[in-house]
Amino acid sequence: MTNEPTRRLDDDALLAAVGDMLDATEPLRDELVELVSTEAFAMRNIDALMADLVHDSAAASSGTRADDSFRTMSFAADDVDIEVQFSGDGATVHGRVDPPTAQCTMDDSSGEHRLTLDEYGRFTATTESGRLRFVVTLVDGRQIATPWIFR
Repeated sequence: MTNEPTRRLDDDALLAAVGDMLDATEPLRDELVELVSTEAFAMRNIDALMADLVHDSAAASSGTRADDSFRTMSFAADDVDIEVQFSGDGATVHGRVDPPTAQCTMDDSSGEHRLTLDEYGRFTATTESGRLRFVVTLVDGRQIATPWIFR
């Protein structure tokens, strides 16, 4: 045993030293960093009430031949209704939010996009393929989110 003084690190310095050691010996793969950051971004509205899917034209079975170039979906939670229609190309989304006084954002793989609602709550947006969801913020601050929609 030596009589050399022990160097004490505060918590932040200790965590930084451990992080540096792990970066040198076990670097994180870029795919893992992207996955974790994407999922963390998705969790930012975790307190939003999840809207229920009440209609999906892709799941409806009518027994008749229908125009399948569009997909319509309806969601509801409390006093909020969200209706969306995806065009045949999948890039254009038309929708309506009730109440029209709410604010609505669309989250997709490129980020969060604030949608402009007209006086009836209607909107049109373009999106990249993949997954997306809508988050409605009511005047009183409550948030309602649709589940992630995969197209």
